Amino acid sequence: MKKLIPLLLALALLLSFSLTAFADEGNSHTYTDSDNTTLDQTITTTIPDNKILWYLEIPADVVIPQGGVEGVQDVGNVKIVVNKGELTDGQKIEASMTYDGTMTMTADESVKLPYVLSDKSVFNSGNTDDTLETGKAYVVGTKTKGDETYNAPYAWVLSGEWDMAPSGSYAGTIEYTSKLVEANG
Repeated sequence: MKKLIPLLLALALLLSFSLTAFADEGNSHTYTDSDNTTLDQTITTTIPDNKILWYLEIPADVVIPQGGVEGVQDVGNVKIVVNKGELTDGQKIEASMTYDGTMTMTADESVKLPYVLSDKSVFNSGNTDDTLETGKAYVVGTKTKGDETYNAPYAWVLSGEWDMAPSGSYAGTIEYTSKLVEANG
């Protein structure tokens, strides 16, 4: 009798086991394995024929000189560097930038100094209606199989804003992004 009780408990324990597999929500399946069956999961990926890796070389920090005509600064060209693969006909890498048009005083974050980005000709003409709209992405560089084009914007503070700004150091951010563009996409 003493040997029968542990055997019955072991058998009851064995019969209560089942194997359950869980997948992502919406794709869950339950499997019961009572015969030592092996269950497989398939993992897939796709690697494109021409995998291209690149990075952006972004110019160093830019200082806008204070005041008048001298208060304009070329923010520098972004350079697209392909470090793996080759662009094929119909492919290009596009670099874009966005900005919010505000520099914040480092000593007092409640103090803001607005600035604009534009083409140098816009600054020279003084036509502030043609500055780049804040929050909108602008293409500042493209690279194709045989060509590269870069268009560095200029940063400047309108002269009336200089007069109203308290003295201090201000900083703002320009955000750069890039993407691979296919001719058919």
